[in-house]
Amino acid sequence: MSSSELTGLPLAALVFGLCIDSSFKGLITSVPRFMSALQRREPVFLMGTLVFFNAFALANFFLFLPTYSPTHSNCVVGNYFGAVTYHAFMIIFDMFILNKSYITTRHNKIFLVLAVLSIANRVGWSVADVFLLQISWDDEGGFCNYQGSALTGFYYNLADTICDAFATGASIVVLCMNGLPFHNGFDLFTKIAIENAVRSLLALIINVVVMYLVYSHEYGVNGLIIAWGFQDYIYVNLMNMELFYKEIRAATPSNIICSIDLRKDSQFPVTSGGNASLRGSQAGKETVVAAQTARQSMGV
Repeated sequence: MSSSELTGLPLAALVFGLCIDSSFKGLITSVPRFMSALQRREPVFLMGTLVFFNAFALANFFLFLPTYSPTHSNCVVGNYFGAVTYHAFMIIFDMFILNKSYITTRHNKIFLVLAVLSIANRVGWSVADVFLLQISWDDEGGFCNYQGSALTGFYYNLADTICDAFATGASIVVLCMNGLPFHNGFDLFTKIAIENAVRSLLALIINVVVMYLVYSHEYGVNGLIIAWGFQDYIYVNLMNMELFYKEIRAATPSNIICSIDLRKDSQFPVTSGGNASLRGSQAGKETVVAAQTARQSMGV
């Protein structure tokens, strides 16, 4: 092992250790909530994506050391499994942020079509990337030959960037249409839009930075491994921010009603008497119930 590998390995191991810690915490926190939602027959898509994201991410991070210094037994299987789990948790992240943006657009059909096309594009390049991988063990030299496609690598990273930019743009548009930043007392859709704008914008920035590092060809393999590790760590924490945001939304039910139940075409109308001033205790109770029903139906 070269001196650069000896100096790069501890830092890379530290970064991926932090990734394992974050994804493990996310997994053990999201699984009980996912099971609870199943028992209550509530929508489970958002919490389900958290479970599968953390599971695939955790599996991928555990492969770091075995694939960093591969042996004959784990060269082919380990690297293929690493590629599959990597694409899986990245696609789930893209699906998550696009679904959150879809919620904030109040289920806009045009956004849905573009989001599906964006995910299909990401999935297509992922399949092509795994299919074009060339991995073999060199018995004579005692090392693992790993050759990925530069073409698919560029385009699946570009697909991630497109998803991040699309989700960010949609969230910002919703915020501007709602009267940035505190229209109607900070309603549910505005809260989700802000959350998703922050999440997707940070993901977009880190993705662009890592793409620059990779395609500038100015950094060695060890430097890129550390950069990818930091990217994964940020993605894991951005994803698991939902657990924190969900607690905040659950703790502030009185502020989420303005945009979802005072509109004539709302999916969750308040009965007569429930207006902005919440006249009477019964009207207030009905409004809160409507707000809670709205949140539960959207899984947020």
